[in-house]
Amino acid sequence: MIHNISIPSFALVILVCTAVYGAGTERPFVFDRMFFGGLNTAFNSRQGNLVFSDQYSQNVNSPNLYTFGVTAGKRFPLSADLRIAIPLSLDYGSLAIDSFYDVNLTNGEVVDVIKKARYYHTGISPVIQLPFKVNIRANLYLCAGGGVHMLKYLEIMHQLGNPLGRVNSDFLEHGRAFSLSADAGIGYELIVSKRYGVAFQYNFRYWNPVKYKTSRDGLFLYKPVTYKEKFLTHSFQVLLLGY
Repeated sequence: MIHNISIPSFALVILVCTAVYGAGTERPFVFDRMFFGGLNTAFNSRQGNLVFSDQYSQNVNSPNLYTFGVTAGKRFPLSADLRIAIPLSLDYGSLAIDSFYDVNLTNGEVVDVIKKARYYHTGISPVIQLPFKVNIRANLYLCAGGGVHMLKYLEIMHQLGNPLGRVNSDFLEHGRAFSLSADAGIGYELIVSKRYGVAFQYNFRYWNPVKYKTSRDGLFLYKPVTYKEKFLTHSFQVLLLGY
């Protein structure tokens, strides 16, 4: 699994070497006040959990989810060696979770149907960044912090091979949940002109963004139970920096 790779350990070695290389030199201050915006993609390792009571729950194996989105925000200096970055992120992901064959529609037509889950995420995740000078135009940096997030979960069904051919069902789930996160990462930033720069950033996030009541396709029809998901998220961002 991707989340078992020791990326933080590898990053720490790089940053320690970079800190030694850049010791005694002044770091460019221009990076600390820039606006930023860009694209991100993420791999989410999911672990589902059905909660029946305070004493009993059941883990549910869930397929991995890939999401794509945009990020925008601003950096503010805290000291000569620290800054804070405050990004707003919007992300979307979708995956197939089930399929049904020879389904009878209300108009008498018999079709094959696929069920999909859609994830819509909005979040703000401030992080403290600690830069290390590589040269006069570039820095490596460590970042750590946390965030507040809202994720909307929605299930849909449509005819197989026809995304516009929606199929209604009483057992399609939906929900909206707020959650907190713990974030950490590493980045590389480079000045490309007097007013602009670029940054490439890896980020790891631990959070619990999904929670809703479910009947589980009618299995708990008379007493819905709580379903929630834990995410281990690995994301990569490409950012444009500027004034």
